[in-house]
Amino acid sequence: MHLVEDEREDHRARRLLARTANYGGGAFTGVLTEEYVSGTEYSVQGVAHDGRAHVLSVCEKIVLLGRKQARQDRNRRPDRNRAGGRAASARPAT
Repeated sequence: MHLVEDEREDHRARRLLARTANYGGGAFTGVLTEEYVSGTEYSVQGVAHDGRAHVLSVCEKIVLLGRKQARQDRNRRPDRNRAGGRAASARPAT
């Protein structure tokens, strides 16, 4: 995941993602780009059966790193994630 704030960073993230392989070693067929929204993050797990969605659980994301450790970790990462901008994830297109 790359958090980008401007067009230059967007192009850089897309170039990096183009060189990223999936678990089987193949190329991804697309990129999902989402706008960053600040606030509490939740994830919903579920299954679909006979055309209906069934929610199994809802979880709040909890970050266990302290602010100083998170900042140090973020500065060591090549994508230099920062607040704001769009997040681009390499995921198979469906």
